[in-house]
Amino acid sequence: MQRNHLLAILLMTLLVVGWMYFFMPPPPKKAPAPAATAPAGEAAPGLDAPLQTPAPAAAPVTDPDSPLAWLPPAAEDPGDPATDEITVADEGLELVFTRVGARLKRATVVLGKDGTDSAQLVPQSFAPSDAEAVYPLGLRFAGQFWGEELNRRRWDAAPMEDGRGVRFTLEAPGRARVVKWFRLSETSNTVRTGVEYLNLSDKPQLLGLDTREPAVSLTWGPDVASGDHAKGASQQFVTRVAGDNTYKPTAKLDPAKPVERVIAPEWVAVWSAYFAVAVKPEFEGGQGWIEGRPGAFSAGVGAPRTELGPGETAVWEYQVYIGPTARRALSSAWPSLPTVQRFFTSVTLMDQFAMLLLAVLNWCHDHVWANYGIAIILLTLLV
Repeated sequence: MQRNHLLAILLMTLLVVGWMYFFMPPPPKKAPAPAATAPAGEAAPGLDAPLQTPAPAAAPVTDPDSPLAWLPPAAEDPGDPATDEITVADEGLELVFTRVGARLKRATVVLGKDGTDSAQLVPQSFAPSDAEAVYPLGLRFAGQFWGEELNRRRWDAAPMEDGRGVRFTLEAPGRARVVKWFRLSETSNTVRTGVEYLNLSDKPQLLGLDTREPAVSLTWGPDVASGDHAKGASQQFVTRVAGDNTYKPTAKLDPAKPVERVIAPEWVAVWSAYFAVAVKPEFEGGQGWIEGRPGAFSAGVGAPRTELGPGETAVWEYQVYIGPTARRALSSAWPSLPTVQRFFTSVTLMDQFAMLLLAVLNWCHDHVWANYGIAIILLTLLV
């Protein structure tokens, strides 16, 4: 019996190799890119570089009572961007934040022995400075208030003593103090995030415009640089509302269409074959949304309209998952997150069968041979 199994495995291997050699179509040839001139000291992005739209600069402020007039000037280039960087890490994640916008500049998911299979999920920016770059985990206020201007300011930063978090603060004297903090959770690949707004003025402050614009949104953009968009599962924007998931391929995003909004989501996510980024609000009445185009989108979860009296503080907390689509990793973040993974969005039975095969594949990897190539062959023999 063992001899027959060995012969079957060898035969299957030969069939796969033969098919790949004789029948697999050659990769399409890439058309030469048009010549482009990159600014001095900046590398021009290649054909596979993610599309990015630099953050638009605000118009000059002429009204001294405008909320934009409360803010300090946009951050100047420090010369060495590393001087603004703070690293937070554990065994599963290495996160590099920048003080400019208190945003996530690099996110490395640590995988494999000694990190040999690790993946960095924040697209490389080709903007001339961090103030003009689009990075994840920024803030978006209502357009008539601050919009995304806080992402262009340099925040004060205070790393937490245990190295598992950082606290950022930006103050508009006499008007407001905004705090944003990040802390690695005890569960794998999950970051607890908080946003606080303190009204320092002697007048009430309204944040948000009903359901049209949230008080403030925690955002992700311009993409997830997973490098797996052609690995059998297209990148999807997923929203979960009242126990049901809705999937929208990011390839179908149209910048000409208005912002797509979902009221009261349990969480929103950007999912692809190997990696997922998900944001779960820890408050009621949130709003999920996405806009932009493929490779250059912005997605987020916003807080409901809020009015603050003098001296009052609003606090919004989130859980953010940044990690692999392995079901054990997803389920360790929160119970419903494994449902983000779906290979067939139109045929439920096919998706259930694919999930069963994936479970068998992982079992073979964990209990028979810790090699996915061998596990795939064993799974092929089984079915």
